Amino acid sequence: MKGLKFFTLGLLANVVCFAAQTGFKSVAGRASLLEMKDGASVSVSANSIVKWDNFSIAPHETVSFHMNNPKYAVLNRVTGKNKSVIEGQLRSNGRVYIANPQGVLIAANAYIKTAGFLATTGHVHDQQFLEGKEMSITNLSADGKVVDNRGVIKTKNGDVFLIASKVVNTGKIIAPEGCVGLAVGQEVIIKPNGPERIFIKPGMSVQDGPRRLFGSPVTTRGLAIDNVGEIEALVTEIKTHRHPYSKAISHSGQIQGTKLKSVQGRVLLVAEDSEIKISGSVCSAGGHVKLDAAEKVSLLDNAKIDVSDYANPGKIEIGSRSSKAVEIGKNVAVHADNLKQGAGGTIVILSSQNTDFLGTITAEAKGSSGDGGLVEVACDSGHGLAFRGKTSLKSAKGKDGTLLVDP
Repeated sequence: MKGLKFFTLGLLANVVCFAAQTGFKSVAGRASLLEMKDGASVSVSANSIVKWDNFSIAPHETVSFHMNNPKYAVLNRVTGKNKSVIEGQLRSNGRVYIANPQGVLIAANAYIKTAGFLATTGHVHDQQFLEGKEMSITNLSADGKVVDNRGVIKTKNGDVFLIASKVVNTGKIIAPEGCVGLAVGQEVIIKPNGPERIFIKPGMSVQDGPRRLFGSPVTTRGLAIDNVGEIEALVTEIKTHRHPYSKAISHSGQIQGTKLKSVQGRVLLVAEDSEIKISGSVCSAGGHVKLDAAEKVSLLDNAKIDVSDYANPGKIEIGSRSSKAVEIGKNVAVHADNLKQGAGGTIVILSSQNTDFLGTITAEAKGSSGDGGLVEVACDSGHGLAFRGKTSLKSAKGKDGTLLVDP
């Protein structure tokens, strides 16, 4: 240890900390800092807000937050001119939030293990945070500040949220009993519970030509949310609304939905004003997968969507009546099979103007009982449907399933 400097509660003046953390100040709740040679330890005895001039973690450092109750949370508000770069370890038996308008980078060798984690470039309102209820994140500016995860974020029972004007995940996020949420929008609302946790407040218009976000001109290139990495969670929500980028969501990584005895997993990818492109996998045994975009939902390359299960296969929804177009390539596989006993699952593919299906769909009943599943491929316009793929709704012991092709 390096001098074992201990700073007490509610410190009035900023204090210089060791290495990558500077300017610690407890401003709400009860939090105290113990400076160490290889990092820092923060004790939290209630929901607390801490201000830092800089908050980063060097490769050799570990920063720990110790909570008197694992349900407590600490909001680290970073006010300096540098983004937060996490290269070492961040650990806590409670929930840790980082709000830095300059951006948050979780490096490739970083490891975060907490009871819950949030990283954002927006503003978290103090009173909402301290009350532990619905939380609104605002001031998500369009100046290119990013939350970028390249490392490992892990929480067993809690949630992980990455919220900014641009979000990238090339690392691994693990929340087997919680929600993983990636969100871009003018104002993002996180609800403490419910079937959906993330809501994006509308209210910004995006015009043709060079787009403007919150009054500032920005580039239209790139993606709002880019998931190349791995996500394992009970619930995954990837949502955008009114962003400045040419594409909304790209998923080329892996999403693995978990399930509990009484709760089925859910995966929601929703772009309320643009496009979704999927070339990776989304698997949620017995779960519900919904892929929806206002402009176009594209499943390309070797994309795979699978809700097959040994007893109760789930439901897949690709597009909706609010989606102008759905495109499913010839190497894409969509499965809702019953692998042991019972009926096949349900798959709905729908657009308002153009549905182009070239892939493979199965909703089979492969076990000792049950009928094949239900598949509907439709286009509301009446003339924009191209159905050129393969479908199997076979049943080993019961009746074959139902295919509805509705132009």
